[in-house]
Amino acid sequence: MNRSPLQVVTSVKTLFRLMEDLSEASLYSASIASGGSAVREAFCETARLPEAVTRFLVEMDKKLDILVGRFQQESLSTHFPSQGRFVALSATGATLQCREPLAPGDCLELILVLQEFPFVSVVCRAMVVSSLADSVYAVAFQSVEEDDKERLIQFIFQEERRHIRSAKVMN
Repeated sequence: MNRSPLQVVTSVKTLFRLMEDLSEASLYSASIASGGSAVREAFCETARLPEAVTRFLVEMDKKLDILVGRFQQESLSTHFPSQGRFVALSATGATLQCREPLAPGDCLELILVLQEFPFVSVVCRAMVVSSLADSVYAVAFQSVEEDDKERLIQFIFQEERRHIRSAKVMN
C-alpha cells in the first residue's frame, strides 16, 4: 500500500535564505533555541532543593528561554532576509507562500516558527519542487535533524487534532 504522508493545512511563519546548494553549511540550529523543557524536567526530578526553590528556578528558566528566543528572532532577519508562510505542511515537504520569486531547483535553508513565545522552531534544508501558483511553491524537505523532525511531527499531529476538534464543534 502506497501511503502519502499526513499533510495539514496551517499557517506557519517561516524565514528563509537561498543557498548555493544543499551541501552549504547551515547558519542556524533550532536545537539551541528549543528543548529547554527536557532539561527542566530532568532538573525537577534530580534536584535536592525545597520544592518552592525548584519551582522558582524553573519559572526563571522559562522566562530566560522567552527572552533568548525573542533576541534570536530579532537577529535572525539579518541572516534569513526572506519571509513566507507555510499554508500546508507535512513531515516531508510543504506549500510555501512568499513574495520572493523562486524557481524549481532552488535550495533553501528554512526556519519554521512553530511557536512565537516561547520560541520554538524547526530548521531544515529544502528544494523548490514546483511553482503551484503566483507566489506559491511546493518544497521538499531534504535535510532535517532528528530533534527538529520530532518537533515538526508533533506540531503536525497537534494541528490535525485541532482541525478534527473544530470540525466536530462545527457539526
